[in-house]
Amino acid sequence: KLLAVLLMFTFFNASDMFLILWVKQHQGLSFAISCYIIYNVVYALGSYPMGVLADKKGSKVVIVLGFVVFSVTYLLLPVYNDRTWMLALWAFYGLYSACVEGNSKAWISNITLREQTGTALGLYGSAVSVLQIISGLFAGLIWDSLGGAGLFQICAIGVAFCAGMAMFVPSKLQQAI
Repeated sequence: KLLAVLLMFTFFNASDMFLILWVKQHQGLSFAISCYIIYNVVYALGSYPMGVLADKKGSKVVIVLGFVVFSVTYLLLPVYNDRTWMLALWAFYGLYSACVEGNSKAWISNITLREQTGTALGLYGSAVSVLQIISGLFAGLIWDSLGGAGLFQICAIGVAFCAGMAMFVPSKLQQAI
């Protein structure tokens, strides 16, 4: 169940390059780079606290929070094109990565038998890599046909659905068996 939710998320998680392209089209390349730097700073500074929170409240809670942050960002970015909002949304988007990136692997580890953890994480990594290629192709087709705003809305709705689905996935190994 968890792998299905995380892979569905991967499919709806359009490459950050589409977000950068959106900002570049509306505010220029230099500003797009500034936004990406802000995102990475928040991601770096937020990863440790989100890991601590996951240890206290569970990876599921933090990942669902990350999915919600992702969806809100993708819904609002096409609406608010001024620089202040874009910077704020990119900072907010950094929180999504801080919530999801490390904690998705932790959650997999928590519901996998110890002797199968490496295999589970390897399978997840392989599947994510393949799906990112497919997702990027679909995202490009959607961008070409519906524009960036259309792509972002589809991604936001898809990831919001993933947040709901994640609520039905066990948090610990005992619940998964």
